[in-house]
Amino acid sequence: MKLKTLAIQVPLYAVLFAAVVAMLTPLVWLVAAGFKDSDDLFHYMFFPPLSHLSIENFEKLFGSPALTSGEVQDLPGLCRKIEKAGRAGAAGPAGRLWSVLAEEDRARIAAIAKAGEADAAEERRLVASLNRALVRPDLLAKADLAGLALSEEGQRLADRLATGLAPDEAHRLNRLALEAALPAEIGRSTSGIPFGRYVMNSLFVAGASVLIQMFFASLGGFALAKYQFRAKKLIMTIMLATMMIPGQVMLAPLYELIYKMGMMDSYLGLIVPGMVSVFGMFLFRQAMLQIPDELLEAARMDGCTEFGVYWNVALPVSRPMIGAFCLISFMGNWNGFLWPQIILHHKDRFTLPIGLNQLVGLQQQVYGALMAGTFLSILPVVVLFFVLQKEFISGLTAGAVKG
Repeated sequence: MKLKTLAIQVPLYAVLFAAVVAMLTPLVWLVAAGFKDSDDLFHYMFFPPLSHLSIENFEKLFGSPALTSGEVQDLPGLCRKIEKAGRAGAAGPAGRLWSVLAEEDRARIAAIAKAGEADAAEERRLVASLNRALVRPDLLAKADLAGLALSEEGQRLADRLATGLAPDEAHRLNRLALEAALPAEIGRSTSGIPFGRYVMNSLFVAGASVLIQMFFASLGGFALAKYQFRAKKLIMTIMLATMMIPGQVMLAPLYELIYKMGMMDSYLGLIVPGMVSVFGMFLFRQAMLQIPDELLEAARMDGCTEFGVYWNVALPVSRPMIGAFCLISFMGNWNGFLWPQIILHHKDRFTLPIGLNQLVGLQQQVYGALMAGTFLSILPVVVLFFVLQKEFISGLTAGAVKG
């Protein structure tokens, strides 16, 4: 008997294990891609060797001006120009870099300039040395910036150089000056996105949407579950029919409506169209059908108003469904992309999915930072699931067992 049971269970567990591996493989790949540097992004299927693990993508995501190997377009040419400017004592970023580098770093630059090539390990060591120099707030003087075609940001920082810059601003100016001085050798820095701003935007929009949707969905579900009124079945049928209409079909009329209401490029334009969830109403209706009518009548006899019965009796009893609906609603609003992409125009109001989408386009293709940002973006949902998992499971299984 035991052998027969094992013969059934072993293949079953093997299939389940294979299914789990298949489902988790994309997530593991995503995490691994976030910890690869520019050189390794497409070289390893999953995690690179421990010595190659890097937080470069996370630094890019938050706008670090640090130089990376992938941004060095011509390493031998870069070394030749730094050595030439340094030995000539010329002003400018290249000459100043040479003057602050250690002797071993100068020797490394001279060797690469002479050989015309360098292996990946040598390139990493040189880039690390250059970054240690670029972070110095005293690296450049006003005379070193003369004649450089600085970007608007670089010019703004250069104008404030005499009055003093914060360490991160000085680091940014050093990098921009190096780009301007050696445009053929140093690629444009990926300034990243205001990741923290986009996270706060998404938290606000998702949090406000969840609270409003939960209030109206639970209120509507209570009415459908506990009140009898004329044409109730017809109204429920129409509500169910609206769930069968694809959301994309409603984009054009909804856009025109939001435009005429003056809610374009605003958080209201994101929150108002989703204030009422028919799906949520039916979820709460199913949960509140199980509340004994005698409990509600007792509350009315104690002097509760109808809203008081809903707020003080029906809603607390439906706590498992509240947890389940909050998680489902939060995921939908947190991951929303199409409608925010249409309605939002100003970068300061972008939500996280729209912000991450800016990392890959015609101007830049920062795939590593995109993977790192995507990994960070799923963490709030994971945390919320573990916080609400008990209510989530209870809410979705409510009414599944009688007795």
